[in-house]
Amino acid sequence: VKDTRLLKINVEDTDPRKAQRTANSLATAYIAFNIENHMKSSKNTLTWMTDQLYDMKVKLEDAEEKFLAFKQQEKLFSITGKQSMIAQKIQDFNDTYLKTRNRRMEIDARLAQLKREVRSAKDIFYVRSLIQNALIDSLYNQMLDLEMERSRLSKIFKPKHPKMVQIQANIENTRKKLKEEITKEIDNLRSERAVLRARERVLQKTIGDFEKEALETNRKELKYRILERNVETYRKLYDTLLAKVKESNIVDTIDVSNIRIAEEASLPNIPVKPNKKRNMMMGVIFGLLIGVGLAFFREYLDRSVRTEEDVQRYFGLPVLAVIPATEGKKMAAHKNGSPHPE
Repeated sequence: VKDTRLLKINVEDTDPRKAQRTANSLATAYIAFNIENHMKSSKNTLTWMTDQLYDMKVKLEDAEEKFLAFKQQEKLFSITGKQSMIAQKIQDFNDTYLKTRNRRMEIDARLAQLKREVRSAKDIFYVRSLIQNALIDSLYNQMLDLEMERSRLSKIFKPKHPKMVQIQANIENTRKKLKEEITKEIDNLRSERAVLRARERVLQKTIGDFEKEALETNRKELKYRILERNVETYRKLYDTLLAKVKESNIVDTIDVSNIRIAEEASLPNIPVKPNKKRNMMMGVIFGLLIGVGLAFFREYLDRSVRTEEDVQRYFGLPVLAVIPATEGKKMAAHKNGSPHPE
């Protein structure tokens, strides 16, 4: 049927019931044939998918074993967690390294300044401010007190006086102690600088080791991701095939066809042929056509000369006279007004 997916089955037979049964049986047989083909195709597909499912299961198990072996070999539980841990350690050690280096550079600057000031020995007060030591501050204040006392005594006694000699000795002794403490403090700063320098090297090496480990982890991550992706891919394919196999098993147990009988053949009340009315009309029409044709054909075959015009047309001779027919056929011809020329 045009513009549809319907197929109309026509069966002609002398027995109307047989025609009905034949049409219905044909449709039913075709549906059964379609179901059989569908079942056969489903079984072939199921067999193929079952084989593929087994192969996929083997590949999935192999991929999972390789993935597990790699994690056990590299002692990896989660590559993401290890990367985060390494990145945090690198950041912590880097912060410690920066603090250590800044402290060491600060000590370098103080040592350089102390060397200049101690060498010149002009401004002990400035040196004391660079060192910031309580004992040095005490000795410095003590020395200032002694110098003030010496200045006061110098106005009373001469330089050789015992008190002047004694206070000068105290000043020298205090100055000596002050220098010794400054020297100790400088040595302490140098020792601290050496410790900081060694710590810097250790931190640099540790950071370098962590960076190498991070790069190695990135390399491991690449293989980790490849193995993990293989497992996920095979698992998805396996799950898909398993679902299809289960679906095919369900479909195989059901007779399913996409062909339906929209309307069964009905028992005809009247024969479809012969159509007497149509045949009669066709007979009348064809009879008329044949009769007219035969009349024209007979006229075409008639070679008789009947009129003066025929004589002139066919013979090219003038007609001198006409003799009328008076008896028999001639009389009938005369009555019909058809004279016979001679």
